[in-house]
Amino acid sequence: MAFATFVMNGQDKTTSNKETQRDESTQLTPEQRADLKVKRLTLTLDLTEAQQQKAKQIFLKNDIKRAERPKNWKEMSASQKYEAKSANIDRQIALKNEMKEILTEEQIAKWEQQKLEKRARTGAKHRQGKKGRY
Repeated sequence: MAFATFVMNGQDKTTSNKETQRDESTQLTPEQRADLKVKRLTLTLDLTEAQQQKAKQIFLKNDIKRAERPKNWKEMSASQKYEAKSANIDRQIALKNEMKEILTEEQIAKWEQQKLEKRARTGAKHRQGKKGRY
């Protein structure tokens, strides 16, 4: 019985941590989120001051567009989901093209590699969570 109580308490904390992280990120303003993204990018890519300013404007614009995305995914029809996915890919293409204008070739390569690694980590976490479902 003590073991079951311990396990249940541990699970509650994990869930609340995830909820807390989501709440904290949604409480930030678009300017704050853009500023944090630029600072992280500056750490990894050694951006100049001019590059930082341009990147901040790009991220701020994208963050505002992100707020306009549909929230009711489960209620959307297949064609609406297609349109939303297509618009998301269009935004990603535009972001990539805008970043190519301000970054050097080396920075672009490092940025692309960083995105691939993040996608791989996120995908691995996602696959781990689904192991017991099949």
